[in-house]
Amino acid sequence: MPGTVYLHSVSHMEAGMFDQPCQSEQIPYVVPSSRLVQILQRRFYGQVGKRNTTRFFTFDRFVRWLLSLDKERLLTPVTQELLVQQAVSRVEEKEGFHYFSGVITRPGWLRQVAGTIGEMKRAGVRPGRLKRLWKHHGAKYEELARIYEAYQELLNKYGWVDHEEPYFQVCDSLLKQNGKVLLPKEVIMEQFFDLTFMQQEVLIQLVTAGVDVNVHLAWDENRPRLFQEIGRTIERLRQRGFYIQYVTPPKHGQAKKVFPLLHLEQAAFSPRPDSVKAEGAVEVIAAASVTKEVEETVARLKDWLRKSRAALTDVALVVSDQQTYAFPLLSALEKAGIPCEQGKTLSLRSHPLMQTLLGALALRQGKEHLRPALLESPYLPWAGERQVQSCWIREYHRLGEPRKEKDLLEGFQRLQGEPTLTEEEQEGLRSFYRWVEGVSSKARWKEWVDWFPKWAEVLRQEGEWVSMAQDTDLLSVLVGELDAWKQIYNILEEWKAIFHSTDVGEQTVPLAAFVAALEQAVHRKEVHLTQGERGGVHLLEPNQLGGNRYRAVFMLGCAEGQWPRPVREDWLIPDRERLRLRQEEIAFATSSELRAQKLAPFFHSARTATEFLVFSYTAMTQDGKGKLPSPYLDELLELFNDDSVVQRHFSPSDRLPERWEDCLSVSHAVEKAVDVLNRSSEEGSNVDQALQVIGKYRRVHTMEFRRLWEQIQSERIRWGKRYSSFDGVLDPSPLQQEVGRALQRRVWSATSLNDLVQCRFHFMAEQIWGVSLREGREKGLSSSERGRIFHRVLCRFWDRYRVHSFDPDQEENHREHLLYVIERVFAEVAEEGGWKQRDPLRMRIEKNRLQKQLLNMLEHEIAWRKKAKVKWTPRYLEWAFGMNIDPIEMHRGEMDPETRTSPTEVQLSADIRLRLRGRVDRVDMDDEGNYVIYDYKSGSAPRAKEIQAGDQLQLPLYLWALQKEMGLLPEKAAGAAYYTTGTNKGNGSPPTDNRNQGMWRKALAKKVGISSQGGGLLDEEAWDAVQEEIGQRIQSELQKARQGNFAVAPARECPPFCPHRSICRIDRLRMARKERLEEEGEESE
Repeated sequence: MPGTVYLHSVSHMEAGMFDQPCQSEQIPYVVPSSRLVQILQRRFYGQVGKRNTTRFFTFDRFVRWLLSLDKERLLTPVTQELLVQQAVSRVEEKEGFHYFSGVITRPGWLRQVAGTIGEMKRAGVRPGRLKRLWKHHGAKYEELARIYEAYQELLNKYGWVDHEEPYFQVCDSLLKQNGKVLLPKEVIMEQFFDLTFMQQEVLIQLVTAGVDVNVHLAWDENRPRLFQEIGRTIERLRQRGFYIQYVTPPKHGQAKKVFPLLHLEQAAFSPRPDSVKAEGAVEVIAAASVTKEVEETVARLKDWLRKSRAALTDVALVVSDQQTYAFPLLSALEKAGIPCEQGKTLSLRSHPLMQTLLGALALRQGKEHLRPALLESPYLPWAGERQVQSCWIREYHRLGEPRKEKDLLEGFQRLQGEPTLTEEEQEGLRSFYRWVEGVSSKARWKEWVDWFPKWAEVLRQEGEWVSMAQDTDLLSVLVGELDAWKQIYNILEEWKAIFHSTDVGEQTVPLAAFVAALEQAVHRKEVHLTQGERGGVHLLEPNQLGGNRYRAVFMLGCAEGQWPRPVREDWLIPDRERLRLRQEEIAFATSSELRAQKLAPFFHSARTATEFLVFSYTAMTQDGKGKLPSPYLDELLELFNDDSVVQRHFSPSDRLPERWEDCLSVSHAVEKAVDVLNRSSEEGSNVDQALQVIGKYRRVHTMEFRRLWEQIQSERIRWGKRYSSFDGVLDPSPLQQEVGRALQRRVWSATSLNDLVQCRFHFMAEQIWGVSLREGREKGLSSSERGRIFHRVLCRFWDRYRVHSFDPDQEENHREHLLYVIERVFAEVAEEGGWKQRDPLRMRIEKNRLQKQLLNMLEHEIAWRKKAKVKWTPRYLEWAFGMNIDPIEMHRGEMDPETRTSPTEVQLSADIRLRLRGRVDRVDMDDEGNYVIYDYKSGSAPRAKEIQAGDQLQLPLYLWALQKEMGLLPEKAAGAAYYTTGTNKGNGSPPTDNRNQGMWRKALAKKVGISSQGGGLLDEEAWDAVQEEIGQRIQSELQKARQGNFAVAPARECPPFCPHRSICRIDRLRMARKERLEEEGEESE
């Protein structure tokens, strides 16, 4: 019995149009998507007498039904990728890789290989044949064929099937006539844009076995570009014996559709279409961002629903990129009060619970930069309150960023004299370290699967779930968290089906392999945050539309490079090889053919609309460059006369909608109303509308209006004439008094005093609130690690010359000594920090860079000492005051023996005494008792002008501390300077600007090799005056701070990288008047 392909006109191809009552039993009805299956089931089973005569399937489920295939044997996407990983491991163990040796561990590579294997199977090629075709064809193809072969062997060995394998089994059984396939009398198919080689092969074999196969396809021979894939399918089926029958359209069977959209359906993408008037049926929205595009589209949808009085189910929102559009679109619909049948979802990989687990596993593998972010996770059960986690992070940095619990404990013991954490908080931090260190470095697969849920169980805080369930605002968070745990357990159950039932689970693998498999798995799982609402608008992808019709269709993301997305040539099997394999009758699509296949879904999405069609796109990139509309959209718009399509363009400055009806929600309308009332130029009608909106809001939302009014009042205070609590000035209160007392007791570091004199608000945020900038990810050494190594090397190097004088003529000896110290320190630090898991190449680069900087400093040292001809000896190295003695550092010679544990006290005035702590890198002294202070900088240093102006206090503070504690005479101070690595001149001569940034006494500068033209030179009068002014400035800022005045009044231009810019909300226009009145001492109203 031959099969038949029925070709229908596009306008008459409706979903389910062939579900007429049949006498036959169990007629399979095959459609492209599971969503369309559900729609037809609801429609069909609601009619009496049809339940037992028709069964609806997707093609995949249809072939499994033919085989009566047990669902438990079917691989999920998670287990399929895991099986590909096992196949790769087997090939690597047995034969090894040459071409793929450097890429098998790259993220996403296994997923790409799994996709390629699926493509091979859909093209109908088995591993044996592929190995023969690719023999002696290059290492890449031979290795790819071996992976495919190993994958297929695993499927056969354990009796599993992927989504493609049943197609082969059906064809093989039908050819052998072994009776293993159910043979229905008839099969009906419809709504397919294209059919794969193996799908066509199943249909052909069914026809050969006597099944009446009826394939219904949409076709228009006048639009070959649009229907070229369907054309190929028709031709292949015709060659294999199918009849081709053109169906005459019924006179009255066409769906009702407005004329412009009917014209689009019948003429789109034809060679020379006529143009007609859009008559309000087609609109285009262009916005500056995805968020704005979504908001304007939802506003237009809301307006259309209001005017048309249509049901929500009459609307389809179509997106080709769910990842970009689904979440903001669902959020905007929720804000607008429009129900949607699809709930919010989030990739399991992006859920904070999974990020915590993966972060801890990555930390165990040596990715130390993740520890501060991980310490902020809300899932850590040892933290209790959120403030504790901030304290943990500060302590982590204060202790030198310990990597292991033993290092953490040593740090606690070393600084036990000045604890910042309670015993309970210390124990909590130690518990976190133990939890991370409890991860094994290797185990068998089955052991990993059994261990992981027990290890992760620590983060289950079921006690919190009860309170979350009682808070309506947290219900969606609770739903997401519960579903995240469910998806994690689902992954483990899927893995158990492989690892607990086969010998694969006995394989021992490192932690990295387990984490890589877990990373792949979580990308495949979605966490449901909210439930969809039946009867809501439909949010669909193009392949979910089928032949359904909607009164209004909104197509989002119609921008160039977005819909259609660019299709790049596949590097695994490039086009040239695909064309070669086509000569062997292996149907691999080329990149150009894959690009062409994007056209049909776009067209079928647009033709679904019967009354109203809206296209939207983002017309600007994130960096402000313009984006063009999709070429498909441009071509469709040619169907309509110029200016007949309504085009709405929104620029970045269009923060609020122009029309009241475009406001998404009540709060959006209130925002617009406030804006209207703030502008005196608005027309009376607009003002009246604004007053009505605010009046209604006040009546209906009493509590919300009260909060709005409080916000307005706060803004008035912020824009008032005097500094207020909104600017950082504390009102007289017990809190303000306690802050003053705490500052009086405080032991100050140079850094904290710098913060105070530069910006009191910055000081309050950083030092009192603890709001600090999270350190960015470092690929090599972190900045703190680099600084510690730098100081350790220089301290150990100069320690030798406390007794043995530094002879500048012994250059080679000094160089050898420095290189030796560098080697020793790097070896020690590598052992202490556990660098074995770090990139050795990156570490060598870091070492070479630091070595070059240190050698530059040595060259400068030798040069200036030769020039000065004065013997200077290192008197103090890493001399600390107000800090605990570290016995380890003292033993290594990295802390000066004369270190003082008590703070230094400096009397600034009768009532202000400054208590200081710090660490001086180096103090040199000559035979006459003159001395100079150096502070090492491996990077840039503050300028001399900043130091002398009192913006950078470290050097003068260290001068005062030395003079007070060590009895050094103020008149013997030659200078204090930052010692940098200098600027390499590139001509072989040593750098000369290493010590330019500082304070130098002009009379003594020559003895230290400082040129008379150098920066920072001060005569005697200026030397004393600068220090006096610095003291007065510190005194003034301390007085203001003790009185609770932390006003946003920076002493200099705010740096672009300030971490507190977003919370201080500095506004020069707003602050200008306040600053003037404060300076004049005036009282405001």
